[in-house]
Amino acid sequence: MHFFLPYQIIFSHDVKVSFRSKTLSSGYTGVTYLSLTVYYSWASPSGAVSQTVQIRDPNGNAVASGGGGGTSGTFTVTATNLNPSTSYSIWGSASSFLGQTYALVQAFGTISYTGTSRPSITSFSANPNPQLSSSGTPTYSTILSWSASDADSYTINGSSVSGNSLNITNLPQSTAGSNSPATRSYQLIASNVAGSDSSTITVGAYNDNNPSLVVISSTVIPGSLNRTNGSLAPLYTYLILCSLNGVDMPTKVRSLTSGVRIGLNTTNFGSSRTVPIGGIFYIEFTSLDYNTSTTVGGTNAQGEIIGQTNTLTFQIEAGTDIVNVDAVTKAPVIQEAFDFSSSVDTYPYPDIDVVPEEPNTDQFTLSNEINLDDVEVDVEVKSSNPDVQVRINGGGWQDIRQI
Repeated sequence: MHFFLPYQIIFSHDVKVSFRSKTLSSGYTGVTYLSLTVYYSWASPSGAVSQTVQIRDPNGNAVASGGGGGTSGTFTVTATNLNPSTSYSIWGSASSFLGQTYALVQAFGTISYTGTSRPSITSFSANPNPQLSSSGTPTYSTILSWSASDADSYTINGSSVSGNSLNITNLPQSTAGSNSPATRSYQLIASNVAGSDSSTITVGAYNDNNPSLVVISSTVIPGSLNRTNGSLAPLYTYLILCSLNGVDMPTKVRSLTSGVRIGLNTTNFGSSRTVPIGGIFYIEFTSLDYNTSTTVGGTNAQGEIIGQTNTLTFQIEAGTDIVNVDAVTKAPVIQEAFDFSSSVDTYPYPDIDVVPEEPNTDQFTLSNEINLDDVEVDVEVKSSNPDVQVRINGGGWQDIRQI
């Protein structure tokens, strides 16, 4: 703002050799620029008068000075970069030479000043703070926002910025268990010709999705069967309970294998889920069918001959880790325990020719129907007799290979 002030500078009605001085005006606070123009005129028979005007701080130190000589004239005193919190005054003096007497005809001044306060930061914040990486993907960004009065320029950590916000994209990397959250401080400085104001905030970041351990249960739901020892039923849907250690943010877990799904509970599954810190998740999968190989793998608890297990291996991505998970379908029974007790000591049907002299070319023996209810996979029927034929499920008679 500009202010006009007329006033009379009366040093003395008659100034002789002695020095005259006084404070002309005072109380200029909240200003950064102060300028004074002095107009003077003295009546004198001859000689000169010297006058000086100063702008002074509270300690009496001149921050600007000006003056003029002779019996009339104009001069200007200007001070810039003043401290708005300081009160300034205007001081003047006059002196004569050779003992002559001067009568003041007129002296007045015009004062102009610009009152600019130091900047004041009214708010400085970050959003979000802390950065939680809640999307499940490590995030390194936040937005710094601020407001200030009477500021002409801003810097943050020494770099010039404009406007009232700054997008930060390089927050530091956290480490769960040792440096979590990772923090960085930002100092805002607001400046103008009157001075500056500063404010500092600290922003935290949780962005460690590198698990120290992906905990995958060795048993399945339902049944608490061991998923790797060959006890799973074929083509059955199972769940595996899992958790994550060593992360400080919600972490995205996704299946890398078709047909395998992820859930945060036992009812809702999809290709991926974001697991909260300290939370659990489930893997849903369907076990493989029986291994159709008839290579003998041993016997089961019932003493039955069994073949080979069938292993499903699928991949789970948890944060930065990729984990292989095995689920083993049990080995099938591959040998039938034949039971012919119902056919012992009975005539076969149709009967063979029991009259040797009667010609009959259709001499054969037909067994009772045999139910293969022990084997759990398709198996080949063989016989030690090369003339044996079989009919399967009402189909046509067909030769079989010899044992």
